[in-house]
Amino acid sequence: MICTEVAKMYEFVKKVIVPVGAAVFLSVLFYPLCVEQGQCDYLKL
Repeated sequence: MICTEVAKMYEFVKKVIVPVGAAVFLSVLFYPLCVEQGQCDYLKL
């Protein structure tokens, strides 16, 4: 019973948390490269 709950939680982390975390990490990493004069240049983004 507990093994199936752990497996479901691991699957959730693998399919939801990791991609969202990667997207946040990449946006934080590349945001300073796209900002000019305090505004984000979406063409560079």
